[in-house]
Amino acid sequence: AGETLLVLLPNIVPFILLWLGIGKRGAIQVPVNTAYRGSLLVHVINDSAADTMIVEASFLDRLADVAGELEHLKRLIVLDPSGNQGELPPALAHMEQLDFKVLTDAPDTPRETLPAHHDIKAVMYTSGTTGPSKGVMITHAHAYTYAHGGVDLLDLVPGDVYYAPLPLFHIAGQWACVYASLIAGSTAVVTQRFSVERFWEDAKRFNATTTFFLGAMAN
Repeated sequence: AGETLLVLLPNIVPFILLWLGIGKRGAIQVPVNTAYRGSLLVHVINDSAADTMIVEASFLDRLADVAGELEHLKRLIVLDPSGNQGELPPALAHMEQLDFKVLTDAPDTPRETLPAHHDIKAVMYTSGTTGPSKGVMITHAHAYTYAHGGVDLLDLVPGDVYYAPLPLFHIAGQWACVYASLIAGSTAVVTQRFSVERFWEDAKRFNATTTFFLGAMAN
């Protein structure tokens, strides 16, 4: 509880399992923009002061490129669907495989107390349009209120299929789509990324009843 944990994963269901597990444990999730490389990636990793990162194997080369610039990161927990972890980035002391049986099969070991509404749930980094990305500290109450606002805005109800192709490292994908669906009892559709060509095909395939757009996507 209270530990800061970087998460660098694509849009996959295990990301959601991790986000929920981290929150229940009372740890602090720091999702990382999957487009970040070089100095942008270094800034977020160092600024978070986290010593542990959960990362998909496809992003290990990016960490290897900047390993000498990382001030706090010492431990990688790697999700590798192929089963081949590849090379350990230099200067990182420990790397282990992420086994999702820990999340799905392990007996429940609850804390004596669950996180309070005012405890920090996550640090979400801004997009960095006015300078280096800034870490915004989010409480459990903030996240829930934001997500519940999405339920009210879209009139989400059980039976809705909510298709919003947004990144899970951002509040819109993680909270306005997935968290809102959990609150409403509706179904969230998680896809890798937004595609103009594929949008209506996906909407039909998933029998989507509602969606959420950012302005540029709607245009």
